[in-house]
Amino acid sequence: MNIMKPAVILIHERSTAREGWWALFTITYTVVGMIGFYCYFFSWLWTAAPWIVIAAFAILAAVTVGVATYGIINIRVGDVFRCRLDEHTLTCSCPVRGCGESFSVSLDDISEIGKDDRNDTIAWCIRDRSGQCYQLTTNYGNPAARFVEELRKLRPEIEIVTK
Repeated sequence: MNIMKPAVILIHERSTAREGWWALFTITYTVVGMIGFYCYFFSWLWTAAPWIVIAAFAILAAVTVGVATYGIINIRVGDVFRCRLDEHTLTCSCPVRGCGESFSVSLDDISEIGKDDRNDTIAWCIRDRSGQCYQLTTNYGNPAARFVEELRKLRPEIEIVTK
């Protein structure tokens, strides 16, 4: 008996550990560059406007802590983010809580695609017939717009509803 697997249309995978190391690498070099900048201009800035120096260091410290926390959590999880579209289902597996939603929805159950472009980025919501909304994340470099495009090729009757 030959059971055929559904053809994969699009798949995106990224290691959470790789994402975490990239975040730590990026924030490290940003901090080193900013400290170098402040050391070079510190005496002038401190004399001209000490509140700018204090505010800049506070912002830099807060961003550093946030990005470092994100990086360490992703490294410790050590799993793979995966978004997959085949002929029958759209599946998204996000192993880090707060970085995306894990779901699997049959293409036949999708009633509409929500598009929220009120901010600088576009947020996509896959809505099923029961009204449940699944957020299609762009974290981990996930090409959410491409998933929507391929989904619409498979099911052109699914409407995109813009907020």
